[in-house]
Amino acid sequence: MEKAPNLRTIFVSYHGFKPDGTGPFVKFTDRYVHNSERVKTKIVYMDNHVDEYLNDFAQRKLTESGFNVVSRSTTKDEFLFHCDNWGDDFKEVTDIK
Repeated sequence: MEKAPNLRTIFVSYHGFKPDGTGPFVKFTDRYVHNSERVKTKIVYMDNHVDEYLNDFAQRKLTESGFNVVSRSTTKDEFLFHCDNWGDDFKEVTDIK
């Protein structure tokens, strides 16, 4: 049996508009933690292109930030992007622009 790759999952959720009308915003969450680290998140203004859906926007932002997206999946509330950035190629969600 072939061994499944060890991937990291970035969770992406839609957070709509703030009360002051700014937005919409998307939250990227990396729940991969070790030792005493905390879950890392980044909230990004959704500057999507015309006809770009949330999942496409999120994948574009991850790819532009150097994440190697291998696959993606969906839950009821979130999109999940599976990346294989480890070691020297490790990327942080806090660096997403």
